[in-house]
Amino acid sequence: MALERSNMDTYYRAKELYVQGNLTESHKLLTNFIETQRGISGNAPAAAELTDAFNTRGHIHYRWVDFDEAILDYSEAIKLDPKFAVAYYNRGQVHYRLGHFKLAQVDLRQALSLQPSFPDAQLHLNQVEKDLNGHHEFNTQDPLHNDVPSSEGSAPSLHNDVPSSEGSAPSLHNNVPSSEGSAPSLQCM
Repeated sequence: MALERSNMDTYYRAKELYVQGNLTESHKLLTNFIETQRGISGNAPAAAELTDAFNTRGHIHYRWVDFDEAILDYSEAIKLDPKFAVAYYNRGQVHYRLGHFKLAQVDLRQALSLQPSFPDAQLHLNQVEKDLNGHHEFNTQDPLHNDVPSSEGSAPSLHNDVPSSEGSAPSLHNNVPSSEGSAPSLQCM
């Protein structure tokens, strides 16, 4: 019980550091939380926090322009909660940034199927579809993205409610305002 409480304190401290913009320390604590939490079996109350920890750490990787790691973390969040529209949105945004337009489309459609009133997902899906109609089909296959059905189906998307601070990155969400730059937002819980 003490380990679980201490681990939850680690999670909350990581989120606090994230909001403060201390990405390096937040990343360390989130990684510690994830590794420890995976070692605690049957801890359903922390399942939402574990999902959010992967999503938030994915956002940190995105802000560090470590897109492959961001996709892996968003995918882990989706595995833990396949109905987490925000993670589908965020992953879709990373795919878009990488030029994986069809994969971005699948993720954004899935985000909208899970959360129909998701204005950012709709806005970005519209842009992806414009790009696809303009025959900009780059990197349509991604070996890291193995939980997405064919590009004809609907799949996950990325979102976390935190504005992004990196250059001209697409919007990912994390529910936290950013003090760095003017890029669109990623979403975190």
